[in-house]
Amino acid sequence: MSIAKLQQADNQAIAVKLSDITYRYANTAPTLYCENWQVKTSERIFLHGDSGSGKSTILSLLSGITKPNSGSIDIGTSNLSKLSASQVDKFRACNIGIVFQQFNLIPYLSVIKNIELAVYFAKTSVNVRDSLAPMLDSVKLPTDILNKQVAQLSVGQKQRVAILRALINSPDLLLIDEPTSALDANARDGFMQMLMSMEQTRDTTMIFVSHDQSLRQYFTQHIAVSDICQWRTNSKESAC
Repeated sequence: MSIAKLQQADNQAIAVKLSDITYRYANTAPTLYCENWQVKTSERIFLHGDSGSGKSTILSLLSGITKPNSGSIDIGTSNLSKLSASQVDKFRACNIGIVFQQFNLIPYLSVIKNIELAVYFAKTSVNVRDSLAPMLDSVKLPTDILNKQVAQLSVGQKQRVAILRALINSPDLLLIDEPTSALDANARDGFMQMLMSMEQTRDTTMIFVSHDQSLRQYFTQHIAVSDICQWRTNSKESAC
């Protein structure tokens, strides 16, 4: 099955749509329920909530890493719920960039090998070194860092490499999970300014998850997890 890049779903240009989603990780666990949530193309959303509120679970569902128990997840014109596991993997590699909280870089590989893996899984014809040249300047990393092992990098450098890996295939949807949790205030603000500057030249739809309310200043749209989902236990609802 051919999986297209994200497209405008209709005249409203819907990039993300959750419909009647339920998810629980065990039979006895509370169920996360999301009745309806839509994100328009090119919107940049600050999704906030306390620890355990369901922020990371929502990102995992949107990326297709986690499959809901019921309901549908539409990314552009593609319904992830109707794709096979291998098709979801292919779609994610081509269309979705993810920055994980722990970065999920392979420590014994070089920086460029980590980034090349993203291109390999997407099976695109991206020339990694050529594409990275202007991006390295944007994230203030020297060219020679490409040959360093990830294990030799600082936390801030790993964070920037994770951003490069997420953007290398020019995804239409960027999911970012608590990227500043390990940074001090100055490094945090520097990272956010860098990220938003890079995104000014792109039409990427961004969903940025954090519990840090000070970061909302960088976004025009702020949404609490409790506004889009609820936890249900024994048929009772509780705010996230």
